[in-house]
Amino acid sequence: MLYDVRQRPQAVFLSGTVFIAFKAGGPESFSAKPKTSPMLITYDPRSRRFSETLTVGPKTSDHHHGPIIWADEEEYLHVLFGCHKTPGTHLVANRPADMGRDMSAWTPAPAIAPKLSYPTVFRIHGGKELVYYRTDGHASSWTYRISDDNGKTWTGPATDVTDLDSSGRSEWSSYQTKLPSEDGKFLHVVFTDYDDAKSNDPQRLFNQRYKRPVSNAWKYNLSYLNTHGRIQPPHKHETGAALQAASMPAGGRIVVSGGGCKIGLQSGGGGLVPYLVF
Repeated sequence: MLYDVRQRPQAVFLSGTVFIAFKAGGPESFSAKPKTSPMLITYDPRSRRFSETLTVGPKTSDHHHGPIIWADEEEYLHVLFGCHKTPGTHLVANRPADMGRDMSAWTPAPAIAPKLSYPTVFRIHGGKELVYYRTDGHASSWTYRISDDNGKTWTGPATDVTDLDSSGRSEWSSYQTKLPSEDGKFLHVVFTDYDDAKSNDPQRLFNQRYKRPVSNAWKYNLSYLNTHGRIQPPHKHETGAALQAASMPAGGRIVVSGGGCKIGLQSGGGGLVPYLVF
């Protein structure tokens, strides 16, 4: 299976070949969530043929553990899997643009962070790689790490990009989607946040706009921010600045079905500008 777009890339086109990362290998029939393994496969667009699969890690039943794949500046493939409140496993191929036939073609690479969930990797300005991720569980913060040496070391801001705990909302969670700017110097981030109170307290979950308690299945409070794609200064936080009309105070919620929103770039204002679908 391919997990949702909160963690990507799940494929990369390199030297005329598509390299695809996914999780599979479960039984044909099952009554519960099956255990599956992170795997790689290639597709040749010219011959329209797939290669044999390569299993790169152990079986687990957690869909979050699905792999992502990217290539560094020297065209070496990287794979990251097993990330759900864990550092996961980061591997780098031994040869450029080649996944090999077995695990002898891969070498363990340095961990990116102590804990990651939903990692997403982007190529940004200066030939660097940026990985944006959630730092722990539902109510934890989101931040990023940057590598300028093809994944050997990773450095990020001292203060996480979004941390709802800092405003006293210790059980609030967020779902975040992101996209780099055209020049790779900024990362546009859009997120919805909601009270993920495990007590399901009706007084706490009472919504002023809808005049009734709402369950924590409702995702609301649409916000926008952008971060400088460089390590110093660590980040620029402009929640609600560019999308002021979409950001509302606590009493006025925007309900986002399913908890997600999408961000893209379109032509406008002499360049590419972000737009939202929610």
